[in-house]
Amino acid sequence: MKPQSAIYARLPFWATRDFRFLIIVVVMALSVVGVLVFEIGPLLQARGKPLVRKADPNGWIPPKEGEGAREVRFDGVLAKVKDATPVGAPEDPYASLIRSLSKSDPESFAREAKPVDYALYSRMPDALRGVTVRLKALFLDSRPLRLPKAEGEVEWIYRTYLVDPSGKEGYVVDLIDCPPPLSRRDLVTTEAVFYKLGTYEGNTGVVQAPYLVGRNMRFEKERMERDPFNMGFLVMSVSGLALVGVVVLTIRVWRKSRSVVRLKRLTST
Repeated sequence: MKPQSAIYARLPFWATRDFRFLIIVVVMALSVVGVLVFEIGPLLQARGKPLVRKADPNGWIPPKEGEGAREVRFDGVLAKVKDATPVGAPEDPYASLIRSLSKSDPESFAREAKPVDYALYSRMPDALRGVTVRLKALFLDSRPLRLPKAEGEVEWIYRTYLVDPSGKEGYVVDLIDCPPPLSRRDLVTTEAVFYKLGTYEGNTGVVQAPYLVGRNMRFEKERMERDPFNMGFLVMSVSGLALVGVVVLTIRVWRKSRSVVRLKRLTST
């Protein structure tokens, strides 16, 4: 028997190459299982399920049938507004709304705003018309447009296109104040009055979306919420540490084996 083979035979099983190979295989298997169970599995289960949103406790509450007379907003000038008509069409109610908002107090205007479920815009536009809503969405584009005639001190509006973070719900907002410098898909917040369901020509044809008139827009620093206890990350971390431990153990045992072999050769000579 060769000296190196004899020394290898005297090593305990935990110090053998077979044991180290077994540990590596187990670590890799645990990593794959952990990722499948705790990362890929939940994603596959959630695939195809409808997005369920929690109702905002501070959101706008639709009026119930028979509750009484509907609230008259902006002296009733918006009663003549018709839905499913083009965005930006010259209309007297639009001009009146611009004049009214330009004279309003920005802080009081913002305090009145309430979040609104997107489905309610198309479900009950008449009840929502004139309601001050708060939008938190992604910025797409904004362009300045000159009004046919000045409404008070307002000569220009800024037609802004927004989309919900889901990417499926769009808004058109005419702002009185110029929005801050923004990049595409920046998260923004604005308060605006719902005017009507407007139509415009999109990339895929005629699009209908809530059309609102507001004062200004603010950039929102997006907050990334992370799961404080991610099981998949934990499994990967433990597996990585175990793999590092196996590598360190292999190097130490290999160096010890070489030293013993060298010593054996020296003593045999």
